[in-house]
Order: sequence, then structure tokens, then C-alpha cells
Amino acid sequence: TLSQNLWQPPDVGALVEAIRKQLHVDPKIAERLSDTARKAADSLNDTWATAEASVGTALVRRNTGAFGEALGLLDEAVEKFKRLKDPTQAAKARTEQVRTLMYLGRYEEAMATYDEAMPRLTEESDRARLNVNAGIVFAKKGQFREAKTKLLEAIRMFKRCGMDWEVALAQANMAAVYLSTDEIGPAQESFDQCASLFHEEGMRVASAKVDLERSFFSERTGRYDKALKFLEEGDAQFTELGMHAEAAIAQLHAAEVYLKINLIEEALTTACRASSAFESLSMRYNHTLSRAVEGKALGRAGRFTDARELLEACRATFEGLCVETQVAEVDWDLSELALASGDLRDALETAQRARSIFSREGLIADRLRVDSDIAEIYRRWGWNEQAYRMWENALGEAEQRHLEEIACKAEYGLGKVRETEGATEEASVWYMRAIERLERMRALLGIEAYRISFSERRMNLYEDAVALCLKQGNTEMAFGLVERSKSRTLVDVLEDRATGRKARDRIQKLREKLVYLHEKAHTAAEDEDAGRTQDRGRRIAEMERVLLGSEKARVHGTGETLSLKAAQQVIDRDTAVLEYYEMQGYLMVFVIRQNHWDVMELRSPSDRIERAILQWEFNIEQFDFGPKIIEKRRNQWNRNAKLQLGELYNLLIRPIRKKLHRTTKWIIIPHGALHKVPFHALWDGTAYVNDRVEVSYVPSLTVLSHCLRDRGGEGERERGGDAPSPPHALTLSPHRGGDEGRALVMGVPDERMPRVEEEILGVARTFPRAEVLLGEQATTEAFRQREGAYDVLHLACHGVFRQDNPGYSFLRFENGSVTADGIRALDLEASLVTLSACESGTSAVVGGDELLGMVRGFLSAGAQSLLVSLWRTDDFCTAELMLAFYEHWRDGCTKAEALRKAQCKVREQAPHPYYWAPFVLIGRGD
Repeated sequence: TLSQNLWQPPDVGALVEAIRKQLHVDPKIAERLSDTARKAADSLNDTWATAEASVGTALVRRNTGAFGEALGLLDEAVEKFKRLKDPTQAAKARTEQVRTLMYLGRYEEAMATYDEAMPRLTEESDRARLNVNAGIVFAKKGQFREAKTKLLEAIRMFKRCGMDWEVALAQANMAAVYLSTDEIGPAQESFDQCASLFHEEGMRVASAKVDLERSFFSERTGRYDKALKFLEEGDAQFTELGMHAEAAIAQLHAAEVYLKINLIEEALTTACRASSAFESLSMRYNHTLSRAVEGKALGRAGRFTDARELLEACRATFEGLCVETQVAEVDWDLSELALASGDLRDALETAQRARSIFSREGLIADRLRVDSDIAEIYRRWGWNEQAYRMWENALGEAEQRHLEEIACKAEYGLGKVRETEGATEEASVWYMRAIERLERMRALLGIEAYRISFSERRMNLYEDAVALCLKQGNTEMAFGLVERSKSRTLVDVLEDRATGRKARDRIQKLREKLVYLHEKAHTAAEDEDAGRTQDRGRRIAEMERVLLGSEKARVHGTGETLSLKAAQQVIDRDTAVLEYYEMQGYLMVFVIRQNHWDVMELRSPSDRIERAILQWEFNIEQFDFGPKIIEKRRNQWNRNAKLQLGELYNLLIRPIRKKLHRTTKWIIIPHGALHKVPFHALWDGTAYVNDRVEVSYVPSLTVLSHCLRDRGGEGERERGGDAPSPPHALTLSPHRGGDEGRALVMGVPDERMPRVEEEILGVARTFPRAEVLLGEQATTEAFRQREGAYDVLHLACHGVFRQDNPGYSFLRFENGSVTADGIRALDLEASLVTLSACESGTSAVVGGDELLGMVRGFLSAGAQSLLVSLWRTDDFCTAELMLAFYEHWRDGCTKAEALRKAQCKVREQAPHPYYWAPFVLIGRGD
């Protein structure tokens, strides 16, 4: 605001100092200050002021990622200061050159510049800034001891100068170094102090940078969802501020976190984004880091050749940059590739190279990860003693440093070694310790998709533990582990749904009591009895412990799994549960009846069963060829269907047929590819299964236990309403068609579904209180507005399953679609949801046998039973089946019995299973 003739050269210097701080507060203000400094220098026509203004402009341009331009401006400034014979100002400009060269990955030049500048700086604050920049360069090079030395020196200097916000900036960089060397406590303390000061000073950019660093802390401590939240917010904020380098750094780290939780496609996409950004910014080091993450992701996707080529190119670049720690990181990645492809000698050589560097630089976590891989190589070679010793040492160090993932891997390895040696009891202990640790890690992930992905790469642990239990004859423990491994994330969702509202109320009451007790303690008289004070302190501590546990359970989900004995209590004497589980290339099946259980391994390998399933799917897909071809080949396809369904019967049912003696109701719990099998339509050589048996399906028995819970029932009243009845207290309370209350019946007819209106009106007549929404009335808004108000939902519309993104599978209403993810957010109280739509029951099956699609959506929303289709359906037969189903249900049949009778009726007119067998009942079948 000064007039042109009042500017003085020192004012330009003051503006540059203001720019330094405003870059951490508001970059737009910093840019305006830079423009002012440049105009002031021009008006003064003073070389010193012009050089100083160039430094200010360089700082602003560097902040936006224009590193080449910034470096050019700083070179100009240095030359001008030299001509003016002002070595101190030249050295201050070189201080900024060090930071700029660091961004460009030119570390040797940066340190040479540091050596040249330091002797010429006279002010302690300037020397401190140069030490900060040098510390960052050392950290980038993986020389963390040197980095700590420089940063600690800088912090002491800033403190002596009373420059609090500069102290905090240096401490934030120190915290990042602590994190790299696995000093978690000091890192967290420093991050918290810096965040507090930056908030007080209104330094939102500095706060965003600290949050970016805190994402590394969250990732290191297993809070991957929290890390990604920091990174997504940081990416958006830095992009808005025009800070493209920081935005790309956030993307790079997000890609690394995605890899940790096994989201391979997301990791590849995000790493490519970061790579492109770094390339445009000429940030060679960061560009190579991004490419290395791409290489690791390609390896995880099984593209070993592409991954190796890319990683070896990255290794060469890091060698050229003289960054040994990153060379070691790539060696470790190459070792894991070799291990995955079975080249143990190459895996060991590259792992040992990486270990040597990590050990020398004090990178304990990285060294322990490599140790775990080396131990696995030793185990595969049969060197059990060496493997055991290495895993044992890794476990001890990992537990000291709270490195849970490494500790889990070590416990699993120790179990495998002991099992190989025949020490099965000790092996079992190690496996269970690893599983419990894995589940604690998984519970920290608040986001459902992250939990699923995290579990996917770790299912071998459960398989090995189940196999060992069976070898020991411990069937009950084996069953418990199977249940713990299947659909666990869905169980967590259902548990949270069942207890959520009451848990929130309980937590609120605990908080209110704590506030009251703290207030009493604060206002207590000084001469209060010591025993009373001590008693209040104990009560406060105990209540805080309970509150913490309740909050963790509420956030992370701790749903219990159903035991074998509890499972027997929820079935009647006519029912058999068939729970399949794929393990080490073979299928096993638990057959559970009210008074007996057994487990058998099916002799046919899993790949043979999968081939039979593919042949059946091909038979079904032929019905897309059109009516002329269908009519021409109908008889041939009928014969093929019986052959294929007969083979599946022989593979899946015949070996256990004697165990199913006289049961008339089967609850099928498939696994993997078996979710595509219509067990009710399997052919035993003389009849279909559903000629004699009522069949229903569930993802796991624990999921069924949630479907069987009688909301607001006797169990809750007995427990005072504090929580729903536990699974072991469940009893069957049949829901018959005649007892149901209100029904919502919606349909969207078109030329491909001409019988929808007839179906809708016929279904509506089944219920005394039915609301019908047909055609233009059947909108997405109408559907959402009626959530929770009906006992039965019948939706006759088109459904599309998205294999690429199952959560976006959808039902199409008159004016739009409702996705599976959108349905999950609803609050349904329906005993039955019928999706009279194509592919409505198709699900993607991912790690831990989690089902993704419409079935998951409606179960998560609270549906107790689902009637859905496994393949594209025939409109005429669908209408006939639905009308028959509801008629039998109205007359008092259970849902499973009503469906069986309806299928038999349709089969009389259309014998191929394509027409009568697409619909399955999932959930409670009563």
C-alpha cells in the first residue's frame, strides 16, 4: 500500500520474509506479496531489491511445482548478489536452491550447494533453514542419522531465535524421519504438537502438510482407512491451492496404502496418476517411486514379466540418483516377485542385498519384513531351524515396535514350521495367535471395502489352521475357523445394525455419567475424605475403560461367530446344514444335523468341480441365442442339463448322501464358485433334489443367526433391552404368509417383461394390506420413502449385475436405478424381499467368501429372507412361479416349501431348469 516513492530495498526483503510464512498459511496471499515485491523492486530500479524479489517469486513458483523456473530465478538472484559482493544474501538464495534441487531429485548438487552456502551465513535463523533443507535431502536419500542431526540442530537454533512456527516446521520434518525409523511414539508426539501450533497460527497449508505426514503414521500403525481419508482430503486441498507436487505425493502414498489392503486396480490407477504428475513436474525421484509402486501392483496382479521389467528400470534410476534405500526397496520387491514365481535362489540373493542396506541405515521395519521373506525361503528349502529362529527374532522385535503385520506374518510362519516338524499342538497355538492378531488389524479398518480387500490375501492362514484342526480331529475348532473366515465383514455389518442404536444410547449415557463424575471431582472440597476421593477415581477409571471398549466395538464391529453346538440349536430334526469350504485345492463339507455333525473331504479336486460349473453355465447361456435355436435344440439341452447337474450331484452331494439320512430341509452354505450352483436343481439320476427336499441358502451360519433374530423378541426383554439376544440363544419363530402384515408390490413392465402387471396384481391379492406401485408410480423416490414400513417387498423390474463393480449392480425403476450400495444404506424391517429380476442373486465372490451385489445390499439393510435369481429369467415362467409361490405361502407353507412347490409346478410346463430353477431363497427359509 506504500506509494511508489516510499519503497526502500529492505521493504522488499521484509516482503520475502512474509512470503515464507504465507506459503504455509495462504498461497494466494503469498502470490500477491510476490507481485508487490517485484513491482517495488522495479520502481526502485535496485539490483539488490530485484534479486530479493526473484527469490520471493521463486518460492511462489516452487510452491506450485514449477521447479525448473524456480531454480532459474534463484540462479539469477545468486549471480546478482555475487556481483553486489553480498555473499550472505547469495548464501540465503542458495538455501532455497537446496530445497528446489531436492524436489528435482538432484541430491548431490543439493549437498554441494549446502556446503558452499553454510560458511557464508551469519544469522542463526538462516543457518537453521539451511539445516532443515539439508535434513530433508538426507532423509530422501535414506540417510536418517544425518537427517536427524541436521534437523535437531535446526530446531535448537530456531528455539534460540524465538521462531516458534519455524520450530514446528522443523519438528514436522523430524516426525517424518522418526516415522521412517519406526520411532512411533516420538513421531506421534511431534505430529500432535505441530498440528496444534499450526492450528493456533491459522497455517492451513502447514496443517495440510502435517496431515499428509500423519497419513504415513496412520498407515504404519494399521489405520489404513484413516490414512486414505487424510490422503484424499490432502489431494483435494493441495489441488485447490495449486500445490501440484504435494497433491501428487498424496496420490503416490494413497497408491501404496491401496496395495497394503490389496486394492490392486485402485493402486495401479492412483500410481499412474501420480507418475504422470511427477513427470510433468520433472520430479525424477518421485516419478520413479510411482513407477516402482506400479511395478509392485503389476506383480500382485500376476503380471510378473511386466513387473520385473518395470522394477529393474526403477532400480537403475535409483542407483543413478545414489539413493541406496530405494534401491533396497526395489530389491525387496524383486525378491517377492521371485518368491511368488518359485525362484528361491534369486529371491534369497535380492532379499539379502536389501537386508544389508536396511540394517546399515537402521530401517528396522523394512529389515524385519525382509527377514520374514528370507525365513519363508528357508522353510521352503527345508531349513526349518534357521526359518524358525529368524521368524522368532522378527516376532520379538515387531512386538516391541507394534508392527502388527510383521508380527502376524511371523506367527503364521512359526506355525508352518512347527506343523512341518509334527509339533501340531504348538503349530495350532501359533496359527490361532496369528488369526487373532489378523482380526484385530482388520477391525481397525472402519470401511467395509477395505476390510474385505485386506482379508483377501490372508485366507491361506485360515485354510492351514482349518486343515490342522481336522488333522488333530478337532472338528469344532475347524468349524469355528471356517465361520470366522466366511463373510466376516457382512457379519460385522449385521452386528452393527442389530446393536447400533442401543450401543449409541449406552455410550451417550456413559459419557454423561463421566461428565458428572469429573465435575464432582473438580468441585469436591479440599478436605474431602481421601477414601472417597480414591473411590471416585477408581469409578472414573473403570467407566473410561468401559466407554473406550464400547466405542471400539461400536466403530469396528465385534460380531461373534456361531459355534457348532449353537448351530445345532437353531435347526430342527428334519434339517441338515451343508457348509462347504475350499481348502488347499480340495473341497470339504460340514454336515450338521440337530443331534450329529460330521465333516468330509470331497475326493474330486476343486478345479474339476469348477469345470463342471462352467459347463453348466454354458448350458444356461445358450438360452440367449433366441427362440428359434432354443426350439431346435431344446431336447438336446434338456439332456445336457441332466448330465451336467448329475455330475455336480455326484461331485457335491453323493459322497455325503448317507449323512443326510431322511432330512427334508437343506440349508446350503456354498463357498467360492459353488455360489453359482443351483443345488435344488441337482439331478441324482432319477429325480431333482427339490422333488424331495426344501432348499435354502445362506453365506454363513452366523449370517443366518442374524436373519433368525426375532426383533424386539423375548431375548431382548429378558436382557432388559440392553442388547439383542446372542446367536446361541436364537430360536426359530416361523413366519407364515397369512401372518404377514403390509406388503409393498412394485413393478415396471416393458416389452421384455410383458407379464409384470399380471404378476404384480396377482401378488398383491395375496396380502390383505398391499400397496401397489406400477409403471410410472414405481419410482426410486417412492421406493426409498417406504423403507422400513413393510413386512414384504416384491420388486418386479430389470436388474443388472456389474461384474466390474458389484456395488453398482442395480435395479431399474421407472425413473432411474437403485444400486446395491444405495440399498445397503436403507433401514428395512422386511421378513421377505423378492427381486423378480434377472441376475438379482448374482454376486461377485471375493476374499473371505464375501458376496458383493444385491444380496449383500438387502441383507445389510435388514432383510431376513431374499428370493432372487441366479441367471437371466424367462418372463412367462417367472410370473407363474411368483404367483404359485405366494399362493402356497399364503396357505401356510414355509417360504422354502412354497418355493419348492412353485418350482415343481413350473417344471410341469417347462422342464429345463433354465425356466423353473433360477430363483433361490437366501436367509431364513421358515
